[in-house]
Amino acid sequence: MDSLILGTKSQALKLVISALASIQLVATTAYADEASVAVESVGTAPIEAAKAAENSEPEPPWDLSFTLNFVSDYRARGISQTWLAPAVQGSIDLTHESGFYSGVWASNVSDETTAGAHEEIDVYVGFGNDIKTVDGLSYTTGLYGYFYPSGNYSKFDALTTVDGNKRRETYDTFELMGGLTYKWLTAKAWVTLTDYFGQNRKTGWTRGTKGSTYYELSANVPLPFWGLDLVAGVGRTHVPGKVSSDPAFLLPNSDFDGNLVKEKTLDYTDYKLGISKTYEVKKAATFTTSLTYIGATNSDADDFWGKNGYGGGSVIPNSKPKNIGQQTLVLNVGITF
Repeated sequence: MDSLILGTKSQALKLVISALASIQLVATTAYADEASVAVESVGTAPIEAAKAAENSEPEPPWDLSFTLNFVSDYRARGISQTWLAPAVQGSIDLTHESGFYSGVWASNVSDETTAGAHEEIDVYVGFGNDIKTVDGLSYTTGLYGYFYPSGNYSKFDALTTVDGNKRRETYDTFELMGGLTYKWLTAKAWVTLTDYFGQNRKTGWTRGTKGSTYYELSANVPLPFWGLDLVAGVGRTHVPGKVSSDPAFLLPNSDFDGNLVKEKTLDYTDYKLGISKTYEVKKAATFTTSLTYIGATNSDADDFWGKNGYGGGSVIPNSKPKNIGQQTLVLNVGITF
């Protein structure tokens, strides 16, 4: 009997242990299933993000971009370089995450002012970065070279020496630039390392013009509507010396009555005010459009850039002079990719 009871108890105990094990297995399985559902419902995003981060490639340190622009009038420091005509411009720029940059920029120009030249090609290299001690403050510096293929003062028909020999001098110029930007405000200073676009004693000037300066203050302020930016700026050009009164340069430096131009200095202030809009297309390209009012103070009838001034007279014989610093609206449409 005892053995039967013991056997029965033993079998019962085995049944209880077996049942508990089955219950534990079911509970464990159910909990695991619920946990799996919970993980899928709330935990997949971080996991997928982590996997995407693992699979994504780091941003390359170098960036190469291309820009194409159309402008209704190519104005440089307020003065038309295309004889008040439109221009097509393009650039290739290489930048590094360290702040290094370099590039080549080109535009058509008019041989009405740069004798023999139809293109301007600019080459530049520089460096810029944030100033970490002040939030929103950055700096930039660079060396710029402006080249005018085929452009030479010897192609200026009226510009000769007393003995009739042509004055050979290019328009090519080098400038050093330095600037600071604080949020939407930028200040820059430029100084020429060569004569200012060929102005010297050989080309109708009283002295060499190395060390000419240009100071500019500009702003690009985001407006609270339509994604527009307000663009504004003012610049001041200073060129040492003035128009020569040497008889050898009487013809190019005189007005239609044979009198030496009244405004003999090139110094002037230029200004601009406009709006611009920039927008991206599927992160593949950036479009920019702007409409800007531009003018210069040295552009009245008898000023340097005016019709009767040195700069407003065409170097092409029998060509009508123009006020190439007159106030105007300039339309710009560009794309960068």
